[in-house]
Amino acid sequence: MKIWLKRLIKIFSALVVLLIILICLVPTLLSVSTVQQFLLSQVNQKIPGKIQVAGLELGWTSGVDLRGLEVKDPQGRTAFSCRRILLQDSLFSLLHSPLSFGHLLIDSPKCVLIEEKDGSFSLENAFSKESAEKKKSKKESEKKERTDSSLVVPFVANVAVEHGEVLLSKPNLRDVHIADLSCKISIQGTKEAHVTLTADIIKEAKKGTLSVDAHAKEYQSLVQFYEAKLLNPNENVTSFSSPCEMTVAATLTRFPLDLADSLIALSDRKLKGLIPAALGETLDFNIFHQLKDNKIELKLAAQSPKLFMQLEAETDEKNLLIRKPALLRWQVDPLLLEAAQGIVPELKGLELVKSSSIELALKPTTLPLPLTAISEKLPLSVSFGTQAPFFFKSKNWGKEKELSSFGV
Repeated sequence: MKIWLKRLIKIFSALVVLLIILICLVPTLLSVSTVQQFLLSQVNQKIPGKIQVAGLELGWTSGVDLRGLEVKDPQGRTAFSCRRILLQDSLFSLLHSPLSFGHLLIDSPKCVLIEEKDGSFSLENAFSKESAEKKKSKKESEKKERTDSSLVVPFVANVAVEHGEVLLSKPNLRDVHIADLSCKISIQGTKEAHVTLTADIIKEAKKGTLSVDAHAKEYQSLVQFYEAKLLNPNENVTSFSSPCEMTVAATLTRFPLDLADSLIALSDRKLKGLIPAALGETLDFNIFHQLKDNKIELKLAAQSPKLFMQLEAETDEKNLLIRKPALLRWQVDPLLLEAAQGIVPELKGLELVKSSSIELALKPTTLPLPLTAISEKLPLSVSFGTQAPFFFKSKNWGKEKELSSFGV
């Protein structure tokens, strides 16, 4: 073998060994504080905001441990912070399984969403210099360029969020605070997925509690079903291509309805006050939904100071079955008429003199699917409260007019 060829092989071998050593040392180098600060300075030069990290430790066999993450917007306000982000799986195992995101723990994240005058939020402004209008047009163009490629990706992930917190601040809306947010997400490809979430929703001195538990098995056909509906709204897709199971249970306790009222009023000031007038100050809501073998079971219950509703139903291939009596009881308040008059001009001049309740009861029955095929006669009864019927006073009538019943 020629001398120059031997030297070339030695140099190439040395470079390969050096490259392997450098790759092995990358996690160690990134764990050095000086290197971290240099890399952060390079990132911060390219974004309007600022990212700060208290510490970072990573290794090929020990995973990633990020501590003290803080993101500030261009005004210097903290838009996001997190005490600790821990990736518990080793980097070697993640490289071996590229579709696996391992076990990720996000401890005490806090997100502060402050809406600016242009409609953008402080957190997104920390990373992007684009105006809200440019971002909107960009999203619309991306939506138009969306292809028919499948949304189903068989990745594996286990994510846990503990002690999370979200603060929403919008003009003309008092701060909304979501506290003690805990969430666990487990995704095992398209075979199984499980999500649990609990949180406190706080507005001023009122606090409500949200709890969600969702579980799905063999849900690839379920995703493809909604994908088909999304990409081709006019296509008649009524069933799933393969068996799938899904169960969702959600509970909302003492939810402050003035929060929902404020959010809706942001789109139209005329709607301000309508929800509390119709339902009251708080709402308790429970829903159970199960999909199995192309059959659906639904249990629904809602209760507020002015509303009570319960419904239990299920479907087979051709029918909707009401197993137990369905009931809706609504206490109508004069304040609701006042709020509605701001939306419907034709109601102006009317005054609800006496309040009463409406009760709708549906006896156990079987209804054909689709519901458009329902016959005119239903086992539905409508009644008014026994204390007093509805009385309306109109300037045009000159006297009270009684409404005590109507046909169904």
